[in-house]
Amino acid sequence: MSNQSYFFRAVKDSRFTLLAGWLLGALTNIFPLYAVISFAVLAAGIFIFVYMDNRKELRSISITDEEAKSLAMPVNGAINAASKTNMNLLVSDKAIEIVCHPNLNAAVRPDKVGWDPIDIEIEQTDLEFDAEDLINRAGGLIDAEPPNGRKFCLVNTPFITSESSHLKLTLKETDFFTIETVKSWLERNKNLSDRYGHVSPEKSLIPSSLCLHFTIRLSDGEILLMKRTKGMSYYENKWSASGEEQISESDLNTEYPIDTLFKRALGEEILHLGDIENFPEHIQFIDNHIKYMRLYSIGTEWPLYNPALFGVIQLKNDRNSLREALIARKFGSEYSGQEDKEGIFYTINNDQAYELLSTGRAIAKALFNNTEEVVESHSLHPTTRYRLFRLLRTLKRNKLVKHNKKIQRTA
Repeated sequence: MSNQSYFFRAVKDSRFTLLAGWLLGALTNIFPLYAVISFAVLAAGIFIFVYMDNRKELRSISITDEEAKSLAMPVNGAINAASKTNMNLLVSDKAIEIVCHPNLNAAVRPDKVGWDPIDIEIEQTDLEFDAEDLINRAGGLIDAEPPNGRKFCLVNTPFITSESSHLKLTLKETDFFTIETVKSWLERNKNLSDRYGHVSPEKSLIPSSLCLHFTIRLSDGEILLMKRTKGMSYYENKWSASGEEQISESDLNTEYPIDTLFKRALGEEILHLGDIENFPEHIQFIDNHIKYMRLYSIGTEWPLYNPALFGVIQLKNDRNSLREALIARKFGSEYSGQEDKEGIFYTINNDQAYELLSTGRAIAKALFNNTEEVVESHSLHPTTRYRLFRLLRTLKRNKLVKHNKKIQRTA
């Protein structure tokens, strides 16, 4: 965006404040000259502030090596997987970022960072994902717990530039039994994942289900965490920031599939509105909670090379109003905080999130009963560190590691 564009945007953003100040000054009859001068200075100051804030977006905040090592903290296996590409990819814990919005590494206002989910295009091909070879190597299709639902694999790496940020995702169909068969086989033969998987979705031979990994931020600045319950098939007792939801056939049948996925994920995983069959009747209730939604990036989760969308949902609710809204709708009020079969909700603020990244430890407060629990980095969901890292940089509109500040991580 040019300097001229930022100038006109500053005028637009501050026009109501300028007009109100000018009118108020003109209506002051006691000292009209001094009032006009005072409000003219005030209006000029406000305009300069808005203009400089918009100009700030031109500043790059590229990730430094110190940030990557001290806060992103990639595991060696994920680093090795990323090194197979010719790209300099961000790796955090087990999450490998393969595509991000061009403004994700700039000092852009948080509500403008990333893609609006409505703008993301989906191309669903008629071809099925070919996993026959891996199924044969695994000894045939296993009888997983039914039903055997349709799943959708991401099979392209979108080409994004600073001049063209249009995002188009290409999907192929597979099914739950196929994914579980290959997943179980690879878990028994961990050395084979890197042979058949690849960071670039179009090169990976491992079937997958495209999943949204989303972070919920409340209006008071708190970040919602979920501690997954013991016995869950995926990542039991792990801390997620804040939830995950796979794209479904019902999402793809709507006009804006990724927008629908975001809202359905919020409705099912956070607001507990039931399954997707009941989703349409709750859409207005869901919309009433949302201030904005943004998709930051696309990545893959090592070692199973499962592609994921990473995004943020900013709610209008603060901690108290979210709790009251859930109780009012009788979501888990009798469970004293264990309101969801998948996990228990907690919150942390920005400083605590940074402390978790930098020291490996932070205190989270339960949403329903205000009890506190220690969160440690070894108990994080594989993509939680990445999600918090990206969110904090976006909110700060700057690098996270301060100069001359030594950051230590506890064991």
